[in-house]
Amino acid sequence: MENFIPAIRTDRLREMKGYDERNYSFIDRASYRIIEKIQTLQEGCEAFFGVEATQNDVYFYLIDNQANTYLSIYEIYQLLLEISRREGMQFVVNALKKQLRLKIRRSPDPKKKEEWLHQQEFEYRGIRYHIRETVDPGRCGEIEIPDMDFKISYRKLFVLINLIQEKSNALFLRGGQNKKYADGILRLFVVLLSKHEEIPLLTGLGWRYDAGSDQFLFQPPGAENERNKRKYYLTKQEFDTIMK
Repeated sequence: MENFIPAIRTDRLREMKGYDERNYSFIDRASYRIIEKIQTLQEGCEAFFGVEATQNDVYFYLIDNQANTYLSIYEIYQLLLEISRREGMQFVVNALKKQLRLKIRRSPDPKKKEEWLHQQEFEYRGIRYHIRETVDPGRCGEIEIPDMDFKISYRKLFVLINLIQEKSNALFLRGGQNKKYADGILRLFVVLLSKHEEIPLLTGLGWRYDAGSDQFLFQPPGAENERNKRKYYLTKQEFDTIMK
């Protein structure tokens, strides 16, 4: 993923340069989006996803029969919550925790020292890039996307989550000082699904527990500060404190 982000950003700048040469103007150059697609290649997870890039971020979204669906972190949580109510909370939490534990590493077999474990490929413009593999949640099933005319398999939802998390990890690791937020979305999902009470830290980030519906509701925090800018991420220390 760390090589993909500069690649799509370079393609974005090249596309903008083409418009400049034809005397087009931009209202806001920083927010201009290049619209592309990728194909994940992990066995059992071959699928196309949409991808857009601005100056500051990269976004992955679902594409199905020409319909594009961007899911927010809250909307993904709602889908995971629906699956947990259908299949059991532990089913979803265990899959998320397994994804958290996966790390790309070299094979311990001396005869396969060039082989990487837990690595998945995706293809963009004919070039292959690597990310951490996506876990198999272990059960077949589909979940309907609210207000849309299609469903998504459990496996494909986890692929989308992995793409989003790997993108965030790559950006945090490039920034250096925010490394502690790597894998923070996965930790947040585990907490949101596991806990059934108000949690002060989450409340400060905009996640408030509603006992009537037995779920967390999200309202962006009013006054932004350095911590709640990263309202979709939990550090390992914060996660351990909440889950102990």
